[in-house]
Amino acid sequence: MKIRYNPIAIRAFAEAPSQIQKAFLKQAGFLVQNLHHPSLHAKKYDEARDRWQARVNRDWRFYFTIEGDTYVILDMIPHPRRPARPSMPLAGAKAGLLSEGIAGEKISVVRFPGTPT
Repeated sequence: MKIRYNPIAIRAFAEAPSQIQKAFLKQAGFLVQNLHHPSLHAKKYDEARDRWQARVNRDWRFYFTIEGDTYVILDMIPHPRRPARPSMPLAGAKAGLLSEGIAGEKISVVRFPGTPT
């Protein structure tokens, strides 16, 4: 499996605190190896749009779709059911944007350091 990042995910990663970036890269590695890795707690988030949610850590989540042999990372945000800690600014889109869809957005292929190819 491969990973691609859409523009919202790229921005969310860049704006996230460094410890969240590091945790995301670790989780992205697990995702490439095994969608059902216990650390991910991956689950279908939106059946109609085939969107998935997985853990970055206890307080952050990332969202993705599966297109063939590629995971397309859509966004990374503080957990929607937990208030963001003051030291963790909201990165990327708000949770509501995920439900609006990203059809038609140009998907960029970006490799972050440590992300498997």
